[in-house]
Amino acid sequence: MESDAGTGSFPSTHWTVILNARDPESPQRRQSLDVLAGLYWRPVFAYFRVKWRRSREDAQDLTQEFFASLLEKDFLGHVEPDRGRFRGYLKRSLDNFAKRQHRDAMREKRGGGAVALAFDETFEPSAEIAPDDIFDHEWALSVFDAALKALKDDCEPHVYELLVAYDLEPADPRPTYDALAARFRLSSSDVGVTLFRARKKLRDLVLRTVRETASSEAEAEVEMRELFGRTEP
Repeated sequence: MESDAGTGSFPSTHWTVILNARDPESPQRRQSLDVLAGLYWRPVFAYFRVKWRRSREDAQDLTQEFFASLLEKDFLGHVEPDRGRFRGYLKRSLDNFAKRQHRDAMREKRGGGAVALAFDETFEPSAEIAPDDIFDHEWALSVFDAALKALKDDCEPHVYELLVAYDLEPADPRPTYDALAARFRLSSSDVGVTLFRARKKLRDLVLRTVRETASSEAEAEVEMRELFGRTEP
């Protein structure tokens, strides 16, 4: 895909997950569907649970059937980059899908479909988030969690643990650079440099994940701003 502005060529990750997921002949179709399911099951489940006030079991049923419909009903065949952002298209589809479904019919199909969802049985959407905002809230958290896991797998253990200790699970009061330097056997200046690089890497991983369902670099940056605020580390 080419762009007339900015850097010229979009990174190869733009829209490729959706293109592969909707192409029955693509050897990456199943992998791409699993990527979408892994990123979107939580916001989809939360949307049914909060916006449509479904029980936990019914929300799981609806979520499972919704992802099964990605295959069975050629749902993704109607997705085009020029028709708007995938996140917005998905939310509109959820409303239409929920209106068409009946609980008894859902239970008959429970467990069907080719996409296996790994539900976290401890997960429950926040009661403090407005129903109209719950999808975007959980999508942002899902993207961040996926990026954080990729960071953990991709960097040295002390880098991830340092970021968690200072930024993600800080004690009260937050540990000083000197305290972290002693804990991780670094200099205080190395603590600052390591945190800066880890934050930048995490931001890049978040952006890479967002790009997978964005049609352009500009759209990916808009998604980043809407979901996470500032786009710079």
